[in-house]
Order: sequence, then structure tokens, then C-alpha cells
Amino acid sequence: MLTTQQVWTDYGARLEKFLRSKVSRPEDAEDLLQDILVKTHANLHRVKDTASVKAWLMQIARRSIVDYYRSSGRNTDELGDQATWWDDHDVHNEPGLAACVRPFLRALDDESAVLLEAVELDGRSQKEIADDLGVSYSTVKSRVQRARAELKKAFHRCCRIEVDGRGKVIDFDPWYDGPPKDC
Repeated sequence: MLTTQQVWTDYGARLEKFLRSKVSRPEDAEDLLQDILVKTHANLHRVKDTASVKAWLMQIARRSIVDYYRSSGRNTDELGDQATWWDDHDVHNEPGLAACVRPFLRALDDESAVLLEAVELDGRSQKEIADDLGVSYSTVKSRVQRARAELKKAFHRCCRIEVDGRGKVIDFDPWYDGPPKDC
């Protein structure tokens, strides 16, 4: 079982740096850090998967910052979309992430790879693809769904990916000690 001390040792300094980048007054950043420490200590037992601790802390930090801005009457738009403090990975960098996806697409069968590249990377609509292929829209939807499931399996063989309720990537951990043999 994870302890508050372990979590704070692993993530406290990076969390503090993140807070200082989002809050102008150092004493406010320190107050937020202490608030997050208390919340971590009180709720760490609720974290079921230790691999999700980083994402869980990120949620606490973002909510704390939003609350800070709201309580001071400031606009939360100042936070920006990119609030990742735990490492150098920018999971919201879609063009960069697309470059990482392409090798995985090549591992799929040709039909699935072409279909996913058109839909997910090129932004073409499934309806448009159905018209181009001369097949029904529901057929293309089924094929895309099947291809996404294949791609998801390929990703999970090579790294741990965490998504939010809408399916957006919020965290990932590549296999630092080398990928499994089938990656």
C-alpha cells in the first residue's frame, strides 16, 4: 500500500514547481501545496491502482488551482489546457502523438490501418469514407470500432495508458525497461 510520504517524495517537488508556474504569489503556491498534501493524506486510501497516482494528483492540483482562481475572482482561462507537471511527456501534443501512433497502425492489417489513419489522423468523417468506399455508414462504423479495439490492444501491450471519461489520454507510462517482445 502506498503511503503519503512515498507519494510526496515521488511527486512533491514537481507538484510544487507546477503550482508556482500557475500561481503568481509563492505563498499562495505553498498554501495550495499544503492543501493538496492534506487531501492526498485523507484520500490516498481511495486510489485502487498505484499506477494512477500521478493522474489522481493532477486532478487534485487542477481542482485546487481552479478553486484558488475562483475564490480570488480571477479567470481560470489563465491555467491553459496543458497542465501536466509529472514528467516531460505532453500527452496533449496531438501531432507528436500521431507520429507515435503510426508505427502501431502499421502493425494492424492494411484495411484497419488505412481506415484509422483516415478517421483519426486525417480527420475524415466516417460518412465520407463510407461514400468513397461504396459501403454503408454502419459498415464503416463497425470497421472503425473493430480497428480501434485492435489498436487499443497493441497500445496496452506496449505501455500503460490512462484515459478520462471521454476517452482522452490523460496519462501514459511507456515500458521504461524495454517493451514486450511484440511491440
